[in-house]
Amino acid sequence: MTCSSDKLPALSGVAKTLRAVMGGTYLAGVWDNGNLLHHHLAWSTTGPELRPRPAYRAPTWSWASIDHPVKFWHKPGTDCLFHTKLVQAYVDPTGTDDTGAVKGGFLLLQGHLKRISQPYNKEALSEAIKLHLDTCEEIDYGDLFFLSLFTEYFMEETRYGDIDWDNFGRHLILVRHPQYRTGYRRVGFATTAWHDTDDPNHQDEAEVDPGNVFLEEIEVDVACEGYRGPGEREGHLVKIY
Repeated sequence: MTCSSDKLPALSGVAKTLRAVMGGTYLAGVWDNGNLLHHHLAWSTTGPELRPRPAYRAPTWSWASIDHPVKFWHKPGTDCLFHTKLVQAYVDPTGTDDTGAVKGGFLLLQGHLKRISQPYNKEALSEAIKLHLDTCEEIDYGDLFFLSLFTEYFMEETRYGDIDWDNFGRHLILVRHPQYRTGYRRVGFATTAWHDTDDPNHQDEAEVDPGNVFLEEIEVDVACEGYRGPGEREGHLVKIY
């Protein structure tokens, strides 16, 4: 692990051992095993200083693509409402070991792309949406796209017998990929949070999530692999490299 380019080969033996337990497909550090993939995409960097993205060793959606320590946001056992669907996953290994180093790969996800609505108050925006960038690159908020992975619900009974819900939105932050006309790359992770005591069935989350005040849904007019409509189970086909 002292050589960052060996990050995936160093963990190859661990991945092979875990395969019998995890099932599914190993994808450059994350597992495609039902909704577990969504949880493995929900990571952000930790540490006081961001660094430049190193030379390619994994797709941008994998924690292995950066040198920072990372935090995974999903807590096992919580109730999750998923907003995206995996359509296709592909990783191109550099050799015959499918748990070792890779030279390419992508995820094709179906969900609704959103952008920050204009104009906006930057201070109010930072209160509603916590942006966790992956690297120290210069990014304009107007260039950002958001793809919601899931909403996570924490239920707690108060001392008065009421049920409180603490609800957290988990979103990928994307920008257009410079080499692929309809492709994207990940540049960060966003979280939103709100408190709800009146809606245990989560029916009105669009109204109570403060992040939705600043994120507006895009319909047809955006680069993507295809658009399947505005419905909850439709949306954009988004290819992330």
